[in-house]
Amino acid sequence: MIKTLKWLSVVATLGMIFVLIGGALVTKTGSGMGCGASFPLCKGQLFPSEIDPELIIELSHRLVTGIVGIAVILLAVLAWKHIGHIR
Repeated sequence: MIKTLKWLSVVATLGMIFVLIGGALVTKTGSGMGCGASFPLCKGQLFPSEIDPELIIELSHRLVTGIVGIAVILLAVLAWKHIGHIR
């Protein structure tokens, strides 16, 4: 189980680096409103009809953040469950 925790911690760490770089890219390119003001959707649609670079940057950042967020939560739960008793 410790091997799984090590593997998951490396994945979560590398993933957070991608989230950090993606956030900087979104900020520097001004792509924060690439999907418009309707948050879970993009421009009011599930799959927007017109694709532009800002939309691609914003959607890729949302995707990476969601996947890495799940990995971090899974890592926290597994670490608490298996090595939480160590003080």
